[in-house]
This record gives sequence, structure tokens and C-alpha cells, in this order.
Amino acid sequence: DGENLRYSLMDFRREHFPEHQRLFGPPANPYLREVDVDWEKFLAHIVPPDHRLIRAYWYKAGQLSEWYKPAANSEVGRRWVSKHLRIAPDRLTEPQIQGELDRAERWYNRERDRHREILRSHNFIMVTYNIIEFRYQGILQVDPLGEDRIGERGVDIALAVDMISMVRDYDLAILVTGDIDFAPAIQAVKNNLRQVVQVAVGPRLPPFIGKARKLREMADYVLPVFGDEIIPNMLLKEPQPPAEAPPS
Repeated sequence: DGENLRYSLMDFRREHFPEHQRLFGPPANPYLREVDVDWEKFLAHIVPPDHRLIRAYWYKAGQLSEWYKPAANSEVGRRWVSKHLRIAPDRLTEPQIQGELDRAERWYNRERDRHREILRSHNFIMVTYNIIEFRYQGILQVDPLGEDRIGERGVDIALAVDMISMVRDYDLAILVTGDIDFAPAIQAVKNNLRQVVQVAVGPRLPPFIGKARKLREMADYVLPVFGDEIIPNMLLKEPQPPAEAPPS
């Protein structure tokens, strides 16, 4: 689950690893990104020694949801801004509408560039680690007026479908996610007498309560990847693609 993994890695700020900074110096970007990780070491850590890794599939939205900027004097533009600001349409001035639409356009363009940068970094990972295959499915839904990433659409379904459709080709599925939406897929895999390992990535193991507890109870076992003892040993010394701006 690429988006889930991405934000889990961002929870590992570089300041958490003073030993790594002592050896390699201060980083240009304080947030840990996918390209900073040695994925060969990561995969070797999460695959049990009595199993052979067939393929690592990395799921990610392939594109942003489409958005266009309507004219400030159009009914659509007035309605969008009215809904966003929660102001009656007849109380909005055209310059006010224009300002909001221009701001939303700037945010959307930055978000589009950010998404393209992420895809370029994935190309580096795919070339470097042949066993990793990126599967781009669905879209990343965004709200430019609210400057919000609403979430991915269609990615979880694609991952769940592949888990179930390939169930005869593996004995053990290793799922890197903390998303409770995968609970039905985990159960379907177990119903076919296959095992499921959930890998929990983060600075610390989250409490076993609520949805997180339910997901962990469904998996055959949970493998945590967190803390100073593990992640510093999986970081690359030299960052590869250009540094990305911190999340908004």
C-alpha cells in the first residue's frame, strides 16, 4: 500500500536517528522518503528465512483527479467558491471569486508537480530493485479549493483483487499497510489456507486498539518495522532524486 507506506515513512524524521547523522551528516530533507530506503535490506528483513520472495508489488494512484479553473464570472465558479467559503453566492464579489480560484489553481499545479516527482522517484526504485514492480491504479482525489488530499480511489480495490486472484501462486502474503479496508481480503486469503503477515511501519508500534487492533488480529502475525535499531540500518547514504517539499 504505497500511500500508507509513504506517510508511515514520513513519521520517521531524520532527527530520530542521531547515529545515522553522525556517520553521514545532516540530511537536506528532514522527512524520510521512499528513495532514502535500501529496499533490498527492507525486503530481506520482512521475508521469513524459510520463504522465497516471488515479487514485491507496490500500489499507488497513477494520477490526480482532474480539475479545471472555471471563469470567475461563471455560475460554476461562483457556486464552487460559495460552497467552499460557506458564503451565499450573492454575497461574493467577482474579485473575491477570482482570488480563490487563482489560489486553488496554484495549489493544484504544485500538487501535480509533486505527484510527478513521486513517480520519477519510483522509476529510480524500479530500476534499482528489479524485484519491485509498481502497479498504478486509480486516482488521488484532491480538493484544490480546500487544498486537501482527500485520498486514493481504486488503489485498495486493485491490491485486494490481486491478493485474491493470485492466491494459488503463493503460500504467504506479506501486506505492508495499516489500512483496515484490507480486512476482507486478508480473510479471503486465509480462507484459501494461505498465511498473511502484516508489516507495521512507523517510529513506534501503534496501540492495539480500535481498527488497528482488528487488522492485527486478522493477520497470522504482525511484523513491526520501527525504531532506532532497524530503520537506520536500511537507509541509503546518498539521496537520489531531488528533495521533496514537506507535506502541506
